[in-house]
Formats: sequence, C-alpha cells, structure tokens
Amino acid sequence: MDKLKGKVVLVTGGTRGVGQATATLMAGEQAQVILNYLHSEARAAEMISKMSSSGGKHSAIQADISKAADVARLFEAIESKYGRLDVLVNNAGVNRDGSVLDMTEAMWDEVVDTNLKGAFLCSRMAAALMLRQKSGTIVNISAESAIRGRAGACNYIAAKAGLIGLTKALARELAPHIRVNCVALGLVETEELVERLALHRAANRERFVGEIPLGRIGTVQEVSKVILFLASQDSSYVTGQVVAVGGGRWM
Repeated sequence: MDKLKGKVVLVTGGTRGVGQATATLMAGEQAQVILNYLHSEARAAEMISKMSSSGGKHSAIQADISKAADVARLFEAIESKYGRLDVLVNNAGVNRDGSVLDMTEAMWDEVVDTNLKGAFLCSRMAAALMLRQKSGTIVNISAESAIRGRAGACNYIAAKAGLIGLTKALARELAPHIRVNCVALGLVETEELVERLALHRAANRERFVGEIPLGRIGTVQEVSKVILFLASQDSSYVTGQVVAVGGGRWM
C-alpha cells in the first residue's frame, strides 16, 4: 500500500464522487494529498481529518480552477507547503445540460471554463513544477460520451472531447519527464449521476444498465484504481492514452 509513498498529489474537485474516492485511495497509498474544492469546505475538512488519522501531510485548498488567479494562488500554496508536485488529477467538472437551441452563452462558458480551461490552467502550473523536478504525471478525467456523443449536452461533450485532445498534446510536449493520460468515464455511481439520470427510478436504471456489456453501473472505487495505475510507476511506459472505464458501453 505504498505506490505513491512520499508523492505530493493534487486532486481537483476532490470532495465528491470520483475525486473523493481517488483522494482517499491515494492517501492510503502513502501520498500527501491536496484536495481542491470550490464550495464544500466542511466536507473537505472532514476528509482531511479522516485521511490524516493514518498519517500524512494532507491539505484542503479552496479555489475556482476556472479562474487563472485562483489557480495561481492554489499552486503558490502547494509550492510553499510542499515544494513540489508529483501527480495532478484534473477531475473537477460541472454539467449544465440543455438543447443547443436553449443553451445560453453562460451555460456554455461555465462548463467549458471549468471542465477544459480549468484543466489547462492547472496543467500549465503543474508542468512548471514537474519540469523543474524532471518527473510527474497528469491524469485528466474525460468521458466516454466525448467519443460517443450525447444529445442535449454540447457544452459538456465539447469540453470533454477537448480534454482528450489536450491530453495528447501535453503528452507529446511534456515528454519524457511528464506522462499525461486520460480516463474516459462511462456510467459511474455518483450522487450527481443518480440525480441527473434519475437512476433511483428502476426503469431508468434498467434502461441504462441494458446498454452496458458488463451488466452494471461502475463504482467510484473501480475508477479510482485506474487513476492510481496511471498516476503511479505501474504505468511508467504509458503516456498520451485514453482509457475507457465504462463496462464496455463504448469499445
């Protein structure tokens, strides 16, 4: 349980869903975890308390990763406290679904600024630290729907597809010292997904599960293990790749 022993890890959007599971798993692998959050201060504090009970120098830092000034402040705090960054997980994201005819500029901007621009801003700052130390990994969290498409979410799909392109561009630019990979999520059991797709309704859940060859919706713990693999030396010869984690719904 020490695949990230002594490594400094930043997880954006780290207090819920996949981010929470990833941060918890990495803390268990002896990483020093920095949780980035926007609104969930109490939840972040609770997570830090739990993770710190088994040791480790963990932190929670509030920042809106869609704003360059906030990202600069976030990384100044990281450099001041830790002096380095070994792993960046660009997980923070939002949904503001709507038909293209009804989608406002504000809906488009909020999703693209958070899901894509935020990953760019964090990657740019992380790259500066990682190139200085000549090591590091970046894992971007995209979605299978960025490849398959999904009606009623052109802002989300465009941002997540852009994240795949960003992954490949950065993997080429930052090699050989920094590896950059991407996880394309399928249907994963999170509070947000259950609410958005009304999965508490048996008929809805059955319909979506029927599209998945493995016959079930995935868990955040399963996803976090793939992220850990890409962040650790277990994947030392892997860069520029998109790993679909969706039970075979897209293949």
